[in-house]
Amino acid sequence: MARIIHNLSDKIISVTQSQLRTRGYMGTTIRSVAQECGIAVGTVYNYFPDKDALINAAMMGDWLLVLATIKLECSQSTSISEGIRQIQKNLHGFYTGRPWMAEYTNSEDRPSGDYDMFKRRTMLHNVLDSIVADLLVRHGMEKDVHLAVMYTEMILTSISNPSISFSMINEVIDRLYE
Repeated sequence: MARIIHNLSDKIISVTQSQLRTRGYMGTTIRSVAQECGIAVGTVYNYFPDKDALINAAMMGDWLLVLATIKLECSQSTSISEGIRQIQKNLHGFYTGRPWMAEYTNSEDRPSGDYDMFKRRTMLHNVLDSIVADLLVRHGMEKDVHLAVMYTEMILTSISNPSISFSMINEVIDRLYE
């Protein structure tokens, strides 16, 4: 008789998060997650169609928390510069707190490859564009979608390129307002 495991999806996600922290992206496999959960590999596939979907589910809760924090801190910011800094700080914390993400981002192990990463970056850009546009309006500027897109691109580039500091971004912001 098949045993019923309550909240199995949550357990699979929790084990995946733990393995990502200890083994990294490449060391975390559907098989290793299933083994640690004490279930068959096929059972994991009943919940997640592939490793990419499993990794996404493992990141989702943390990502939603970071996004909520960004929105809250931007709504409480006293300047555009401070709001931009909060976005950058929170994104930087999210990525540096997950060193395995570099493996994930650069892995050819993902079935959908670069196109999927492009889609994810576009979705991230759209979410951040909206937050930045609201930040600009909150601080007395007209809603400027193009400026919001450019700020977002600077922020995202600074996350993956440590040579672009917040002070450089802040200098660009200051120059735009001179």
